[in-house]
Amino acid sequence: DVEQVAKEALKEVNWNTLKSELLRDGLIIQMGQMLSFAHHSFQEFLTARYLLGDMNANYLGACCDEFLKGSDWWQEVLCFYIDLAGKPQELREWIDERLKGVVRSSAGGNPEAEKRGTFLGEYLAASFPFAKMVKAR
Repeated sequence: DVEQVAKEALKEVNWNTLKSELLRDGLIIQMGQMLSFAHHSFQEFLTARYLLGDMNANYLGACCDEFLKGSDWWQEVLCFYIDLAGKPQELREWIDERLKGVVRSSAGGNPEAEKRGTFLGEYLAASFPFAKMVKAR
């Protein structure tokens, strides 16, 4: 898949040269026929970069909901997303709305979701310390 994407995106790329350079630079590693990122953070960052755009997009909302429901995989992706998006007030409102939806769909509330929503809010506040953010009601 990587070879196909590289060829489409870079049109004149020599896949073997590109792969050798990425391996030599340590961005990717090879295990048999499989290529993977050398560190999970590369994948998380690129996923966050992919998610940039409309904060109401279905996929982004589903990722946030999965984190709020307990999937740790999405934590760093959402942190990268917060840093990249650069819209603290809109993000605060969006996080609050996602949290409300997850809590509403849980019988008897969801303390874990509340904790994870608080984490995202605190991360957002730390990332943008001078932004005035009002928690949505």
